[in-house]
Amino acid sequence: MVLKIVCDQISIPTYTRDIVNLSMFAIQKGLRGLYHMTNSGYASRYEVARYFLERLEMDNLILPVGSSHFPTPAQRPYFSAMSNHKLSDALNVAIPDWKLGIERYIEAMFEKKEP
Repeated sequence: MVLKIVCDQISIPTYTRDIVNLSMFAIQKGLRGLYHMTNSGYASRYEVARYFLERLEMDNLILPVGSSHFPTPAQRPYFSAMSNHKLSDALNVAIPDWKLGIERYIEAMFEKKEP
């Protein structure tokens, strides 16, 4: 199967469990204010898809395409990655990279279930 994935939209994929864990930690610490809660690093949708399929050892052909390949009524920004440095500093934690989030997601979704 050939997949066409947008390569000119950059953001930060964020693992839901990291959002939950960081939110709970921030609440426990009594943190107040406005913070961006994302994983670390950034990537295009194409890079994320490639990484995900590589980790699953799938051999799909993935073609990078521009945003214009998928016209939508809403205009999407080319770069929408937010910085998590303020949150990381306030909680004194290293926030995991998006790649680690994907690896942990795959592990959780495909772990062997005991009978």
